Amino acid sequence: MAFDFYLLRFKEDEEIRAWLKFLFELGFSALIGFLTGSGGALTAGSPTAMAIGAGFLGAAAGMVSVFLHSRKSFGLMISVPKQITEKLHENPDQVVIERN
Repeated sequence: MAFDFYLLRFKEDEEIRAWLKFLFELGFSALIGFLTGSGGALTAGSPTAMAIGAGFLGAAAGMVSVFLHSRKSFGLMISVPKQITEKLHENPDQVVIERN
């Protein structure tokens, strides 16, 4: 009986569904980025540790991309190393997304 109540509430609550969709997009993008990065590195003959590192970089790039383009992340803060922000300001061809 309680389960039915929560199931109906979940179906009606758009906010919960939107957050779950956002989390699914983050997880799926991370998985695809990791598998593509590590699989490509392994196929190219890289050592396993380097391939895993390449997979982590791919996962991070996918997650940042989803984070920057999602409406649910509007107003949330993300921290990046100082070197990345300096390089973004040095290269005028890159677009910097600033949210207030």
